[in-house]
Amino acid sequence: MTLRHRASYSLAPRLSALLAIAAVALASVLVSAAPADAAGTRVISGTFSIPTSGVQSFWAETVSVTLYTESGDYYTSASLNTSAKTFSISGVDNGKYRLKFEASFLCGEDAGCRSANLLSGYYGGGNGTLIDVTSANKTGLTYAYAAGRTISGTISLGSGGECRVEERAVRNGLHSRARRL
Repeated sequence: MTLRHRASYSLAPRLSALLAIAAVALASVLVSAAPADAAGTRVISGTFSIPTSGVQSFWAETVSVTLYTESGDYYTSASLNTSAKTFSISGVDNGKYRLKFEASFLCGEDAGCRSANLLSGYYGGGNGTLIDVTSANKTGLTYAYAAGRTISGTISLGSGGECRVEERAVRNGLHSRARRL
């Protein structure tokens, strides 16, 4: 007579262990796949000022604030409140950027085109300080526009002399306006 030992197996402990391993694996995949911050959620904002003496009332209306990528490519322009002298750029992807502040022409139907005598420049001076929004918004930035330069004087010619006089505005090394006087 042969005795056979018949073991009784329960699948419950093995199934529980298998499910626990699967749950841990799934949780680690979900945690590693979740982005630290969603793209396009950063904000860059601040204020700008213009000189207080020798300023015409329309100068603040001519300013623009532009965001460039670290490599120098155009990214977007800021929303401005020229009366409060504030700027804001929202929806910015995580990364590093440069802000450029410029003044341009203001043209109207009744007054023609007018130009503010303000110098363009980057936030932080020179080629610009990189603004890092990799992990947080950047608010409270400030930029002070500098007044442009002027020259004046008198031109005298001897009798019978001929003279041609032009007024020129130069921005960023380019002639942006010329008119005969």
